Amino acid sequence: MKIHVKNMVCDRCIIAVTEIMDRLGISYKTITLGEVALENSMSKTALEELKLEFLKIGFEVIDDKYDKLINKMKSLIIKEVYETDITPDKRLSEILAGSLMYDYSFLSSLFKKSEGMSIEKFRSDLKLERAKELLEYGELNINEIAAEIGYKSVSYFCSKFKKETGYTPLAYQKKHIRSRVGINTL
Repeated sequence: MKIHVKNMVCDRCIIAVTEIMDRLGISYKTITLGEVALENSMSKTALEELKLEFLKIGFEVIDDKYDKLINKMKSLIIKEVYETDITPDKRLSEILAGSLMYDYSFLSSLFKKSEGMSIEKFRSDLKLERAKELLEYGELNINEIAAEIGYKSVSYFCSKFKKETGYTPLAYQKKHIRSRVGINTL
């Protein structure tokens, strides 16, 4: 049995869900972004208790099949942005269609209808937040950050960043602007 969890978007989220599962004594096979694979099925009472615990930390168990699909798409996009070496030569449409076994036009339409933005806009916003995060860390230079988030052209990354934030990446980094939003709000 699998439980799909909304707003589970980072490694810290996986740790938080793991702690809840362990505390409640619920055995699981794996916990990944947006999904918990259980060892056994759960009683309705145990599931309700788990839902309440998840809500306390901002997570939500997803029951609708299309909501589950949207959640899987978001998880794949987050992985693609944060772990660029996973599929460096594949287009996002190929990654989503191949992983989810649906036609990309269907996925794109479903995402737009549900989220009010295109898949590409979500990905672009996510890349922007990742770039801000990396700039604030100050460990990588602009060229390395552009490559890290999947831009082949540094100049394109810089112009896109300035268009979205009003600052060049270097100006943003120097000012240590804290205007990032959590990826769970995208």
